[in-house]
Amino acid sequence: MRVYLMFLAYCCLSVAHAAPVNIAHQGLTLRGELRMPSPGAPTVLLVHGTLAHHEMELINTLQDLLEERAANSLAITLSLGVDSRTGMFDCATPHTHTHDDALEEIDSWLAWLQNRGVKDTALLGHSRGGNRVARYVTSRQPGLVNKLILLAPASADDETVSSRYTARHGKQLAPLLQQARSAEKTAWLSSVGFMYCEDTKVRADTFLSYYDKGEGHDTIRLLANTDTATLVITGTSDTITEGMAKRLENLSLNHVTAVAIDGAGHFFRDLFADEAVDHIEAFLE
Repeated sequence: MRVYLMFLAYCCLSVAHAAPVNIAHQGLTLRGELRMPSPGAPTVLLVHGTLAHHEMELINTLQDLLEERAANSLAITLSLGVDSRTGMFDCATPHTHTHDDALEEIDSWLAWLQNRGVKDTALLGHSRGGNRVARYVTSRQPGLVNKLILLAPASADDETVSSRYTARHGKQLAPLLQQARSAEKTAWLSSVGFMYCEDTKVRADTFLSYYDKGEGHDTIRLLANTDTATLVITGTSDTITEGMAKRLENLSLNHVTAVAIDGAGHFFRDLFADEAVDHIEAFLE
């Protein structure tokens, strides 16, 4: 009976700490989930990957594991231009978002946390979310963020962006970039491939923000532009961000710690998530 009561108390405590959160941002409602087992302590803000959301399996698991370790967390869903967005982005919806819209939304969430007394924050991004939080820190140098955690971060130079586009969509990227550059920024590209979506509708400025040339795609190069303490976690069986671990081996930056988890894939399923959070916990401490 005593064990049962302890288990029940723990479950009630966990539920009490988890709270859906909505905030207003530029005419949109942004959604997230807050877990605060240790009020007043630093908070980890989690940003999901490409076209995903904060309730996806990996993000939910990370929040569960962080909560078990009494670590506060806020997981957010990037709107991608959709009000109160839930689930994976629907490819039938025209794409009007830009890559850097995420930076403005992270700004709003950090301000929301600060207004509620949070003084220290670590930014954690998975996959493309890793690139986004690195972009955020290097471009804005926010005082509230003192640590950066990149989990299987997306990273690519211009040549790789082009080759990956062709491999996925069966078309050359260059003509589409030229078409987008020549058009008004609010003009539409119709029946094109865009990230995970096939035969979709994309605004010209949206297409350019994700595929046009720029150092912002290369997460590794971004890390040279900040001195924020950074933890990069990769999996040796990750087929989506292949080559990342090898590039990190050649990276000589004192503020960057790189960890490769043997056998982990891109989504760190099962016990690989526990191992990743073990490293995150040690890093936060």
